[in-house]
Amino acid sequence: MKTASWIIVAAVGALTLVGRIASLGIACGSSRDRIGPVSHSELAVGRPEVATAVRARRATAAAYAARFATLFLAIALGPYRRGDVWAWWDLAAGTIVVSVLILL
Repeated sequence: MKTASWIIVAAVGALTLVGRIASLGIACGSSRDRIGPVSHSELAVGRPEVATAVRARRATAAAYAARFATLFLAIALGPYRRGDVWAWWDLAAGTIVVSVLILL
């Protein structure tokens, strides 16, 4: 059970990291420049700084999420895998804080 546990936690961390890197690619790329039904060019309407600000905000959020996923993965592959009890509580607390902030 212990082995399955750290493998599942590490897989969640790895999938989160891959997803955030993809999100960063979407934020920095110009091929998919939509926010819901509106594109960046429609949103900016002659003001390129608005499109730049929206992309920068998305890139910043993706970068912070990638950093969280990296730290989550490092704890999962190190202390959590060794069985350190604090690691479980740290992963749980970090996930709860991020989830609450996203929901707010």
